[in-house]
Amino acid sequence: MGLPIHQFIAATNVNDVVPRYLFSGNYEPIKSKETISNAMDVGNPSNFIRMRLLAGDNLEEVSKIITGKAYSDDQTKLKMLEVYENTSYVMCPHTAVAQLGADNYKNSSNEPITSVVLSTAHYAKFLPVVEPVLGFIPPIPERLSDLLSKKKEAIAMTSRFDDFKDWLINQKYNLPFYFLLAVHFFNQF
Repeated sequence: MGLPIHQFIAATNVNDVVPRYLFSGNYEPIKSKETISNAMDVGNPSNFIRMRLLAGDNLEEVSKIITGKAYSDDQTKLKMLEVYENTSYVMCPHTAVAQLGADNYKNSSNEPITSVVLSTAHYAKFLPVVEPVLGFIPPIPERLSDLLSKKKEAIAMTSRFDDFKDWLINQKYNLPFYFLLAVHFFNQF
């Protein structure tokens, strides 16, 4: 789309399958290890093949586009604290891992680089991690605290589309309008 991107950075926690591949050329899935950045606790990433195909499954070409680095929980916590102390911005552990990757890349470059770190999770989802790192519970926006107080529900279901469709159809009166539209759409098949 024309955005002049210098480099993508695959920053992760100790589940370092991608950085190891980028360094060695060997893809070796591992049993995932539990960390404070739990959305990254993946030992065999399902999107790995898409990353490789970005450059025709050629390691040399992939490595020109993407660099990788892994960080420990201790490094993640230190980055969360450093960013808060310097900017008053509270970040979740996943954002801290991304910031570590961006900072590391910028610091290793001989030229000035502007980085963009996209945060997709609110720190309030990780209060058991954030509170001990910062030493206090940061304020939670009302719209989010309202959600956090709601009962969590999970429904076990197979990965078969027909099972999901049947479940949606049977929920006609319990779902918001947009789900009813989806049910109507699925009924067309």
